Amino acid sequence: MKINVSQLLNEAIGSIREFAVDEELESGNGRIAGSVKLMRIDKGLLVSAKMSTDTQCTCSRCLKEFGQRIGVAFEEEAFHSNDGPSGGQSDAPAIDDKRILDLTEALEQYLYLAVPVKPVCREDCQGICPQCGADLNETKCVCEHEARDSPWAEMLKMAVSDRPDSRVN
Repeated sequence: MKINVSQLLNEAIGSIREFAVDEELESGNGRIAGSVKLMRIDKGLLVSAKMSTDTQCTCSRCLKEFGQRIGVAFEEEAFHSNDGPSGGQSDAPAIDDKRILDLTEALEQYLYLAVPVKPVCREDCQGICPQCGADLNETKCVCEHEARDSPWAEMLKMAVSDRPDSRVN
């Protein structure tokens, strides 16, 4: 996602431009929509973005594919590629010599971080049977599940017996 910022860089500090975004992701994995607000600061721009995209996820419980909306909001400072705080070596968005602001890398990183670690297709998803693999959302499993004793059961009994209200006088 690239934005020509040459006019904004010639304006006074505090000048603001807002852009509506609705375009294909450069990775080819769908569309991104939202808004970008750019504010002229001393040595570059302050970028404020709010965007969202739809992505395909695999449910961590039932292993089915489903679509999920991922939203991100971020603020970053953008400097000329050779004027940044570390001489162009930072991960912040950079403004190239043609005065084009490239937000692609920052946007992809924020989207990647926004994907849930364990996505679920719905909150009440029952998942699959660990023995036969039946989808518990569609059928009732006929496997016999034996109750396991918790390895912490004995410690739990001790903790309960140490309570003042559990002692018998």
